[in-house]
Amino acid sequence: MEIVNKIFVLDEIKQKINSVCPATKAAFSNINSLNSDDFINSYFASNPHKENLSEFDDCIFHMDGNNPPYISAMEIDAIDNNLSKIIYSGSYCSTGMDHGNSDEVVCELNIVGAKNHQPFYFELLIEAYALLNENNFKMSCFMSYAALESYINQKIYGQDTDERFSDKFKKAYDTVPGLTTHETFSKLNSLLSDYTLVRNTIAHGRDDDEIIDNIDVDSAKEMYIYVSAVILAIENGFQKLNDIKLHIKPKKKR
Repeated sequence: MEIVNKIFVLDEIKQKINSVCPATKAAFSNINSLNSDDFINSYFASNPHKENLSEFDDCIFHMDGNNPPYISAMEIDAIDNNLSKIIYSGSYCSTGMDHGNSDEVVCELNIVGAKNHQPFYFELLIEAYALLNENNFKMSCFMSYAALESYINQKIYGQDTDERFSDKFKKAYDTVPGLTTHETFSKLNSLLSDYTLVRNTIAHGRDDDEIIDNIDVDSAKEMYIYVSAVILAIENGFQKLNDIKLHIKPKKKR
C-alpha cells in the first residue's frame, strides 16, 4: 500500500454535497462513504450548466507542503489485515488560525491485495511481496523460496518425499510433457542452486558475509520474480521466457 495523494476536506463540503447532489444525500454520512464517481455523476446531472467542480475548490485542497495547513512526512506505519485498518503517521503544519478547524484528512491510496483462501504457496508469495515492500529483504528472500518449495511439493505431491529439491523441481516441470526440453526449464533450473544457497544460508543462520551482505532490494526482487516465473511457466506450459513476459504484460493491440 502506498499514499498517492493527501487532501483536507472541510465540513463545509458535506453541506454542499447534500444540497447539490440529491442522489448521494441519503447515503452520505461521512466522507469515507462517498463514491467519487457517484458524486461527480450526480453533481453534473443536477447542475448541467456547470463545467467543473470549481465551487468545491475552497473545501478540498491538496497539501503541497508549502502553504499551511499541510501534512508532511506522512507514512503508513502498519497495516492490520485482520481488522482492515491502516495506521498513519505524519506532521501537521499550520498557522495558529488553522488549529481547531473541523476538517478531515483523506488519503488516496494504491492498494495491492489478494483474495482469501488462496493456495499456501500463494500466501507465502504474498508475504514475500509484503516483506519486500517493508525493506525486510532477507525474510522476503526466505519467503519467496518457501513459496517455491510449497508449490513444487504441491505439484508433485512431494511433501513427505525425501529427495533432493532439484529432483523435485524437475519432476514438477515433467508434469507438463516436453517442457524440460525448452528455455524456461534450462534457464530457470540453472539459477536454482544460487537461490537455494541464499535460502540455506538464511535458514541455517550462517554468518556468510559474502552472501548475507549482498542481500538487498535487487536480490530480493530477483528471487521473488524468479519464483513467480517458475510457477507461471509450469502452470501455463510456457516454453520461452518471453512467453512469461507477454503473459504478464501483453502487447497492446493497434
